[in-house]
Amino acid sequence: MVIFSIVAVISINLVFDFRMGVILEFFICLFTIVVPSILFTFLDKFFPKKWYSENNKIFGERKFERKFYERIKIKKWKNKVPQFLKIDDISKTKDKVDKEYIEHFISETRRGELMHAIDILFGFITALFLPKKFLLRYTLPILFVWTIFNLISIWIQRYNRPRLKKALERFERESEKEEQLANI
Repeated sequence: MVIFSIVAVISINLVFDFRMGVILEFFICLFTIVVPSILFTFLDKFFPKKWYSENNKIFGERKFERKFYERIKIKKWKNKVPQFLKIDDISKTKDKVDKEYIEHFISETRRGELMHAIDILFGFITALFLPKKFLLRYTLPILFVWTIFNLISIWIQRYNRPRLKKALERFERESEKEEQLANI
């Protein structure tokens, strides 16, 4: 999808302005918008843990969200969205799931959500530094695709987090039962 978007924007611009500078101008805009956000993603390990706190209200589930996720059928396609960065110690094929693993996974969903939201914000901020003559030709199409891809990732994080919390609660209840049986 990303490759398709890049080829589409370049092709459309080449139809109206056939010169090699079109490709260079496009990649200047693309890198101006995308690279600062990607660099910022690698710096997130240095941010205060309180930014990702479960008490932070921005990570709470809203009333409309479940219906929205059902309407867009996120459950069917969420696992098909590629992950570009490997999350520390998180794997879809993890054999042993324990309380710490689930808690870490939940924390990573908060971190991921915040990073994707900041990526969108940085995309718009850095776009302000591009020449105005690029606005319709390159900047807006790139920002549109950039925002959609980041929103999809945010939706997946927000969809998964309540399910992971329920799994954690279930795991804790089962652990308590096992502990009570062991004490008998």
